[in-house]
Amino acid sequence: MESKCETTNAYTRKLSVQTAATEVDAAWSKALRKVGRSANLPGFRPGKAPRAMLERAYAPSLQDAAQTALIDATLSTACVAHAIEPIARPNVQIGDLEPGKACDYVAFLEVRPEIELQKLEGLEVALPAAVEVEPLVEARLTALRNEGAQIEPVTGRTQVTETDLVVINYLGKVDGKAFAGGSAKEVLFDVENSGYIEGFAAGLIGAEVPSTRTLALRFPEDYGSKALAGQSASFEVELLELKARHLPALDDEWAKDVGAADLAALRTKVHGEIEAEQAKVAQKAREDAVLKALASANPVEVPPSMVENQVDRMLQQKIEQYERATGQKLNLRPEQQDGLRRGSLQEAEDAVRSGLLLLAASAKLGLQVDEAEINAEIEKRVLRWPDQIDEARRALSTPEYREDLKFSLLEEKT
Repeated sequence: MESKCETTNAYTRKLSVQTAATEVDAAWSKALRKVGRSANLPGFRPGKAPRAMLERAYAPSLQDAAQTALIDATLSTACVAHAIEPIARPNVQIGDLEPGKACDYVAFLEVRPEIELQKLEGLEVALPAAVEVEPLVEARLTALRNEGAQIEPVTGRTQVTETDLVVINYLGKVDGKAFAGGSAKEVLFDVENSGYIEGFAAGLIGAEVPSTRTLALRFPEDYGSKALAGQSASFEVELLELKARHLPALDDEWAKDVGAADLAALRTKVHGEIEAEQAKVAQKAREDAVLKALASANPVEVPPSMVENQVDRMLQQKIEQYERATGQKLNLRPEQQDGLRRGSLQEAEDAVRSGLLLLAASAKLGLQVDEAEINAEIEKRVLRWPDQIDEARRALSTPEYREDLKFSLLEEKT
């Protein structure tokens, strides 16, 4: 076997492999044994049929098996010879094999690109502006009061305002026909935070209760259901009852109800929580800004297979987050998965590029993570489970977890 390697771009290598007739014969014999073990020919037990009959009856299967056997036997040797470490399944172009004849084939392999940083120091980074905490504290307190709000019928007026809740029946139609999921009975509709399509809530403001309204609306072009995206629709809405939230008073008694000593203590607690949250947000924003500047100063092509793998991880994380939050199994239709994948491609590509650049930067800066640092981080993390420290330590000490943790710590340090 002989081979030649060409670099086609930063992450692709073209291997031209020439195999000898003896290697083709060995692959063909291996294919005959594999196909013959399951061949079903009249008058012959599996594995006992004559070679000529197998070749006539199972020609396509034999070709596939022989090609696979030849590639398995030679491609890895060629990769070692040219110091190639593939990161994805190769794309192999190979013709039909004939016993007794040599065969040439070409393999295109993706590899991790070798990155030589053009600029590392002196990057200009736009840092995020500081965030006012007090308005966020007030918003958090309002949200807490909303959780304990009493919903009661409105008296003294009959028109819907933007802060009301309305009990409604509705029926949606497209081209005069009702559609799946377009109707409901006795829904408590929150005018201010409905989540319905644009125009639905606004169309009810000012309506008398009880009354009926017809809303002419249009589904957005990027609506989740392809059948409804961009379609005009009419909604027949029956307004049954007008209600409103009555928030508890913002005082010491309410603060005690939510577990604080008094209102001042609750404010202090919420203030601390929001400051900690904003510190994390600011840190993430700083890191993103640094990575954006690094990527801008060091253009890098990224392997498509690494992007696809990152998309897979991101999609799985989103599914797991949804299932943890709702306690329900998420079954996505193929078109929904395709939509999520398309929407995640740019983010995934940026993440892969950032990871590659950080690895190159850490190497250039001579940064490393030693075992003591990994052990210290594991000990910090096991404290999250004070009642199961030993079990947590075992779970976080697997070779796979340690390797992931090492990479994360190296990223942070870089």
